[in-house]
Amino acid sequence: MDFSVATNWDFALIEELSGYPVYEFLGAMAKNPIGGGRPAVILPEPESKKIEEYIKEVHKKGIKFNYLLNAQCLGNTEYDKTMHQSILKHIEWLCKIGVDSVTVSIPYLIQIIKKQFPSLKIKASVIAAINSIQRAHYYEEMGVDEINLDYMSNRDFNFLSKVKKNTHCSLVLLANDICLYQCPYRIYHYNTTAHASQNWCKINTFYIDYCMINCTLQFLNDPAKIIMSRWIRPEDLPIYEKEGYTRFKISGRNMSTTWLTRAVKAYSQKKYNGNLFDILAAIAIKIDPEENSYCYIDNSKLDGFLEIFKKKDCINSCSECHYCETIAKKTVSYNKKRADYLKKSFQELKDNLIQSKYFL
Repeated sequence: MDFSVATNWDFALIEELSGYPVYEFLGAMAKNPIGGGRPAVILPEPESKKIEEYIKEVHKKGIKFNYLLNAQCLGNTEYDKTMHQSILKHIEWLCKIGVDSVTVSIPYLIQIIKKQFPSLKIKASVIAAINSIQRAHYYEEMGVDEINLDYMSNRDFNFLSKVKKNTHCSLVLLANDICLYQCPYRIYHYNTTAHASQNWCKINTFYIDYCMINCTLQFLNDPAKIIMSRWIRPEDLPIYEKEGYTRFKISGRNMSTTWLTRAVKAYSQKKYNGNLFDILAAIAIKIDPEENSYCYIDNSKLDGFLEIFKKKDCINSCSECHYCETIAKKTVSYNKKRADYLKKSFQELKDNLIQSKYFL
């Protein structure tokens, strides 16, 4: 069992995790010509020299470095001569500083890297939403070396079993994100975060996370949606290992070294005592959950809860099933004061946005 772990560019994180089964760190400049899956405003902003030094230190520990080029949209700038050259220059720099692999979402970018930068291993991003065997085959034909499967497929064991048997490249599962199941904002969200992390985008320093506001309100108003989210408990990793999955991604580029170390330790030991919410990474909130948590998920009461998903067809029967609601009543509780404050604040933000009051 091996882990691909998000970095916050803290050198102490390398030391803290050197004794754990980490096969790679992953990260990127907060802003660069390509962008990625997190807005720059919530990320650390290391200078290029620090990134180069960081990668050297990672390599000294025998660990590889995976650089994220996983923007879902480039605004068609990839077809502009000047911007295209800046993209190539950025990738050339990655090769120069010793990056081992890149995670990519856009097929055109995958094929550019495959043809022009053969020294880089290519990993298809979770953002590519690879959720079928046919789609996985298309990415294999493009030449990717590893596929991060669609997060929404984490509990579709029929798919997980079949895609494992019918693909040749390495497969990775994202373990600790907390996103709405079948989130209606997800595609739009990745488009907005792409532009909010591109150094040429004129408004990337001004970012209102409309999608996160909506998702958080959903979680605050319905605890069942927290259970429906496709996170993987540390205790349930053996279930996935039986299906042949040995590589897992731990996200949290916006989190502290203490938080990331706690998450990696829990997944390495396949056990976490306490609030499961403390090791789940919210996509666009720059806080440490243990300091600002509105939610408590009693991990000790979730033993065995995953078994039903081996037989369930969630994608087609979710509206007819109340299993997650039943589990939520047993395991999820809210810090009422904190939850009420967030609910009120986020609802006001949402109302101001949809009534265009911010733009008057």
